[in-house]
Amino acid sequence: MASGCDRRSPFEELRAHLDWISSYIAGPRFRGCLFLNAVAEFPENDHPSRSVCHRHKAELRRRLTNLAVAAGLAEPDVLAKELILVIDGAFANSQVLG
Repeated sequence: MASGCDRRSPFEELRAHLDWISSYIAGPRFRGCLFLNAVAEFPENDHPSRSVCHRHKAELRRRLTNLAVAAGLAEPDVLAKELILVIDGAFANSQVLG
């Protein structure tokens, strides 16, 4: 268990999330975003996998928004949406561009 001294600032935590995603994408076993892949494979709006994918993406957006708020960054909702676009773009492009 980490002590209070080991806690990261919200900005550091946001950076750590993005660093982890970058490392995950660069890993040898990465085959795209599981959630984006599932939505592509099961396009029916009422398919159960889509609700799981929606909850995951909504949670990521909530986390990014909360970190941006805590870090005092401008327009945290907009920033979270933009970061998700960048993350999803990186997930997709890594399969094509490496």
